[in-house]
Amino acid sequence: CRVAVNQSAAHEKDNTIRFRLPQFRLIGVGGGRSEPRVYLAAGMTDLYINDKHLFTEVTPEQSTRLVRFDSQTNFILSPVNTRPVHLQVSDGSGGARTGGYEFDVAFEVPDDFEPSYLEFKRGARFTFPRGDDDSLYLADSPDYASSAMGGGTVQARSGGGSSVGQAPGGRVHVANAVTERTGVFTELPVALDMSSPIVSRWTSGNRLRGGDGCHFSVVLPQGDLDPALRVTEFTVPAGKKMLQVGAERLQAESMYGRALSFATRVMAQIFVRDSSGKEYFAIGQYAAVDIGGQVTFEIQYYPDVLVTGMPERCLKPLKTVKASMLRSAGRENSKFGYIFLVDPGVTIVSFHAGARSGNSQPLNLEVGP
Repeated sequence: CRVAVNQSAAHEKDNTIRFRLPQFRLIGVGGGRSEPRVYLAAGMTDLYINDKHLFTEVTPEQSTRLVRFDSQTNFILSPVNTRPVHLQVSDGSGGARTGGYEFDVAFEVPDDFEPSYLEFKRGARFTFPRGDDDSLYLADSPDYASSAMGGGTVQARSGGGSSVGQAPGGRVHVANAVTERTGVFTELPVALDMSSPIVSRWTSGNRLRGGDGCHFSVVLPQGDLDPALRVTEFTVPAGKKMLQVGAERLQAESMYGRALSFATRVMAQIFVRDSSGKEYFAIGQYAAVDIGGQVTFEIQYYPDVLVTGMPERCLKPLKTVKASMLRSAGRENSKFGYIFLVDPGVTIVSFHAGARSGNSQPLNLEVGP
């Protein structure tokens, strides 16, 4: 979809428009279902800028490229930084006024999808016309589509190839954020501030050490943290690898939606299985929600329970970031995920949430040595 974001969406203090990709939503029917479905944007025109990466201004060549971005990547539209997509509109008297910004936003939808309307942020909506002159069509990925990971968040990685299969419950779309926060890595989903007494209690250096009772929540500081105070990694016991499975509530019927809904009652049923049939229960989880411009982050991590207790019983109900808060905040303003410690060299083939007889999702995650 080619969109024009008007200047009226700019922040009144600095005349810029700030957003994340999932704040574009496409609503319609398809995939053999009659009820409306919501599809979050999977890519857009390459508008990525970042002073720390020395990308301070979008070039004309860059603005013609369609890119898949991490859902947590922050974007800013301004007359200086994103000049190639900046519109100038005549005011009718020979002068010009700011007209906003025009660029492409891409969605991945079923072949039989029929769009109803497009939404941006909390209120803007465009309804697709209907009639004999309807020229809407579905296109394959164009030649100018590519991928980029410009955000400051953790990207998917593993010891080898990795993929996340289709979720049960009829969900067609696998969200980028879920895929990109699922993999074998030790990075925290957010950077914590070591100067916080709550955080420092459970850290050693820049690592969260967990233990047999690590469960706390903090309000994340705004702005950049002093690099010396950033806690960015988990401590992983010797002989184990960390697997993280990102989960976000996109549809109520999805497996991830049920995982959130039932998290306080069936934590013992959250596990992954490797190709030999061995099960690994979740020994940690995280949740973050943005409410009123402040992000509250809650984390549980119990690595010692693999030796001292029953891993299938270690997780506790969320104390601060409730499932209802995650649902209310929406996908663009929340994060949720599970943490596992698995054996090196295995291949993880499925993720299970809810009743042990079902609710599994295929995975293909090769854990390195």
